[in-house]
Amino acid sequence: MTLPGAQAISDPDELLFSTEYKKFARSSFETNALANDLFAWCDRKLKLKYGNRDNFRLLSTVFELEKRNHE
Repeated sequence: MTLPGAQAISDPDELLFSTEYKKFARSSFETNALANDLFAWCDRKLKLKYGNRDNFRLLSTVFELEKRNHE
């Protein structure tokens, strides 16, 4: 089913795109890839930050328990 006024494409591999469209598509893909890298980097940093906080709390708890045991 096609829209009124639109032509059906028999072979999508035969499509020809303008240079401007190719530049736009490439730029869009590159921007998307950079955004994904940025989100992944921020996610790693956030997990590392909270992981270190949890480790610090655990270590602090262990020190407090040892301190109480030796008093």
